[in-house]
Amino acid sequence: PTQRQDYDVAIQYGVGDWPGAAAYKLGDEEVFPVCSPALLERGGRLREPADLAGHTIIRTGSPLLVRDDWPFWLQKAGVPGLSFARELSCDLLYPAFHAAIEGLGIVMGRSAVVRHDVLRGNLVEPFRVRVQSPSAYYLLVPHGRESLPKVIAFKAWALEHLVTVPM
Repeated sequence: PTQRQDYDVAIQYGVGDWPGAAAYKLGDEEVFPVCSPALLERGGRLREPADLAGHTIIRTGSPLLVRDDWPFWLQKAGVPGLSFARELSCDLLYPAFHAAIEGLGIVMGRSAVVRHDVLRGNLVEPFRVRVQSPSAYYLLVPHGRESLPKVIAFKAWALEHLVTVPM
């Protein structure tokens, strides 16, 4: 059965493959652990990725994500399969980031989402290991809607104002 496209534009997170729509990437994204400065001040060694084993990490499960980015990042950081002292799970991204800001653990940050909290000092990056995410935010335009004046105008605005580069 065919799926009806009841929208003119949408912003989705993924790898850029949406049947029935043109996808315009809104920027590359990096993933990396972040935590509150207070968590670092309370102690507990956190100088290299293997030190995560002694900490609580915050995992995110979401209808948009099949898995969180921890296994992907751990592999690239040279500590695949690392076990953590404790894990806290959140269903959505923003509660997970808020839990990290409150000092409850270390969360896997996504550059487009944590940029402002890092710049404000609400979150810090304990390591210098960042990994290019295979996923990103995309502007989607269902086929057949590309020539609508409102879509043309919004697409031009979005590609000028919403395109990000990793911080």
